[in-house]
Amino acid sequence: MRIENAKMRHVKYSEESTQVNSTRPSVFTEKFRGEYYNIDVEKLIPFHKQARKYFNEIALEQLAETIKLHGVRQPLTIIATEDVPGRYEVISGERRLRAAIMIGLKTVPCIIIHDKKAAVEIALIENVQREDLHALELAKAYQQFLEEGLCENKTEIAAKLSISKSVVTEIMQLLTLPNIIQTQLLEQNITSRSLFRDLLDEKEITKMLSVIEKYKNDKAENKTSKATPSNRKKTVFKVMLSLGEVIIDNKVFNKLSLEEKNKIKESILKIL
Repeated sequence: MRIENAKMRHVKYSEESTQVNSTRPSVFTEKFRGEYYNIDVEKLIPFHKQARKYFNEIALEQLAETIKLHGVRQPLTIIATEDVPGRYEVISGERRLRAAIMIGLKTVPCIIIHDKKAAVEIALIENVQREDLHALELAKAYQQFLEEGLCENKTEIAAKLSISKSVVTEIMQLLTLPNIIQTQLLEQNITSRSLFRDLLDEKEITKMLSVIEKYKNDKAENKTSKATPSNRKKTVFKVMLSLGEVIIDNKVFNKLSLEEKNKIKESILKIL
């Protein structure tokens, strides 16, 4: 059964309060518990501490098609905003929300939590586990672990995420790059670790921009060369004379097309 067809109540709220009146518990995780509700998409806004800044439109369209066929299978996690009564910030599931809006859904299933610290932790942990998250977005997420008091140092971040401290340190070094460089890396989805190291070795913005431009040009040339058919010569068969016997190795020749074989035959006859 699709989750949007399950028995769920629409959340009730007033201008004076954003607290949810509910009696039916449902488990979110062992640590965080919440309620399932169908929430109007117009009441949902991005989490103000969302690590993800850029969303791939093609991937969103694919997700939208999946939702059109199967519905929103996993509820969004939300928390009431402090500024606007009746509005909720999407802690996890912003991609699902965007995709749902693309296909015209009016409501989406949500779990409401009330612990602010838990909200930040959920958002950060879910995001850093995304394979398509850019290294800079990861770096900013790691920084938030420190700023929000969820971890005291890089060692604790590494332990919480089950990765090495050296990885955390290397990624967080990207935050030392100038904002204009960070923006280019994000907007152009540049993910080369070797390029990151080259940029960190530079001190001037103009040189950093040159490094990025060279990387883009080299990548474009490499792509073009791969797309161009190879003109390299290849041996189609070998003819050897050994102790008065003619030995022919024609493994490659047998794989040629009939047209290619005929051309080779004509050339051999001309020689003979």
